Amino acid sequence: KGMQGWTGKIENIVIYHFLDGTGAAHNETELTEKYVNLYDIFYSNPKLDLENLVVPLWHQDPSIESQMLSARLDEAPSFVRP
Repeated sequence: KGMQGWTGKIENIVIYHFLDGTGAAHNETELTEKYVNLYDIFYSNPKLDLENLVVPLWHQDPSIESQMLSARLDEAPSFVRP
């Protein structure tokens, strides 16, 4: 933990960018050491109404909040790995 993620408050996020190449997890960098299909959670999720701009996605489905908070960092990284 520390190289991937975001900081701040979840309610202040305007865009949550993630890369999902539907590939394998990289055990040395991934937090869960297992693959999570973020496309399915965010875009192919029947619990979500993507046209509803009033209710945040993380309130529409608790798995969204759980996924987002699992990538939250207490503070920005002090270095960037090349």
